[in-house]
Amino acid sequence: MSILTSAKTRMRIYLSSFLFLSALPLVWYSGTTWKSNSDDLILTLISIENWRIFFWGQNRFGTLVPLLAKPFTEMRWNLLFQNFIQAFSLVVFLFAVSRAFYQKQKEVVSRTLIYIFLILIFLTTNVSYLNLLRSGLPYAAPLGIFGLSLLIANSNSKKSITVPALIFLISVSCWINPLNGYYLAPLLILVMSLKKFKNIFYELSLTYLLVNFGVFFIILGLSNGEIGGIVSTNFSPFKVYNWWLSLITIQLILVSRAIYLHEFKKSQSTYFGFLLTWFSIFALTSLRHIQLNSGATRYFITATFVSMCITMRILEEILSESSFLKTRALRMVDLLFNERILTASLLFLLLANVLIARNLVSDYPLEKPKKQLLNVIFENNREPYRFASGDYWYAWPTKLYVEQPKDIFLTSFRTENQYDISTESKKIIQSRFKSGDLGLCFGEVKQCRSEIRAAAFRMYGQSKVQVDVSNLTLLARDPILVHKLRLSITSKQNA
Repeated sequence: MSILTSAKTRMRIYLSSFLFLSALPLVWYSGTTWKSNSDDLILTLISIENWRIFFWGQNRFGTLVPLLAKPFTEMRWNLLFQNFIQAFSLVVFLFAVSRAFYQKQKEVVSRTLIYIFLILIFLTTNVSYLNLLRSGLPYAAPLGIFGLSLLIANSNSKKSITVPALIFLISVSCWINPLNGYYLAPLLILVMSLKKFKNIFYELSLTYLLVNFGVFFIILGLSNGEIGGIVSTNFSPFKVYNWWLSLITIQLILVSRAIYLHEFKKSQSTYFGFLLTWFSIFALTSLRHIQLNSGATRYFITATFVSMCITMRILEEILSESSFLKTRALRMVDLLFNERILTASLLFLLLANVLIARNLVSDYPLEKPKKQLLNVIFENNREPYRFASGDYWYAWPTKLYVEQPKDIFLTSFRTENQYDISTESKKIIQSRFKSGDLGLCFGEVKQCRSEIRAAAFRMYGQSKVQVDVSNLTLLARDPILVHKLRLSITSKQNA
């Protein structure tokens, strides 16, 4: 008995290590860290400069991941760690869902292996899913929390432990992303309809989802009324084919096959999950916020990812009927469960993590052409720039090029969140943006001047100072106009 127990313990350690060490290769493969933009970098600044319960300037989207990354005070390491957490969340979600789907099935390990393999094939051939899920936005982390909830719910823990833990995790998940429950509805309805996973978790989830569903459509109605008219649903987000076409094609093939073979009733709850997913996405297109952001793919990626997980389960069932695939899967299982192979694989993964981490932080994690432009400005001019203004996508990355993010002040979008008036003195705040400072303007000087004045008036008081810029020097024309300028803040009493 003790030998069996120790073997199980070792396997759990191996499995946990594999899950942990597989996250960073996902970051590397998706290339998200190398292609970071201002949206990603602001998450690191929330962590390093001024952590808040919600995203800067918003009253939604909890900042759990920036909070966990606070020990990393260097921007590149902080960004990498946040991306690692997002990728690890994705791994935990996939592992938990596979455990929930297959724990009571025959040939658990081989079928799980086929299922995970199908998901990995889909993700590696549809990198856009990985790029968006793994970005700094709050999509992967709630999935990881949901996965953790599944693992706890399907454990042998007492209800006195399980229920409070699940309530806590659901609350944290809602804090990170209020629409998390809405996105996960297709999966949870599928799981509950199968009636194979009886657990208090599903009772809690059902109540939570019903409330969330109702609240969402109330918000939808209010959103439509906010601009004094009806915002109609539309198909514009579907013009970008790389996030939905491959998935819906597989689903249509599966549904057509089931109808042709008279097997539709067997998995009708799953097909209902397909329908609910696309209905939810179509409904989301009517939200004013989403329409104002051109129906960006990121708003729909979680729903389609969950739908993909359900789809691959049906596909796995069909493929598992093949004796050829089943035999190959069993051989692979026997090979993988050899302890020497496991140990060697873990050592290889550990080495890969070290090399990937070093590689990812060795250069500025920026998308081109921003990296090329900023490299030229900061390496060739070596001026003591104290502030940056203008274009949101170019101004914020300048914080990567100084020793500490606080060394350069931003007057671009969300500038007021770089300091905290409740904890920092007025003198300290004003010292970060003072007369005589040398700065950069990305875009039209007129717009930069307007931003600079707004920032200075907010920090000093509009009635007390006059603000202007001088000594304009053109540094670059392409891909965006860049000027060097000097700040002038004078007291109105002395004017």
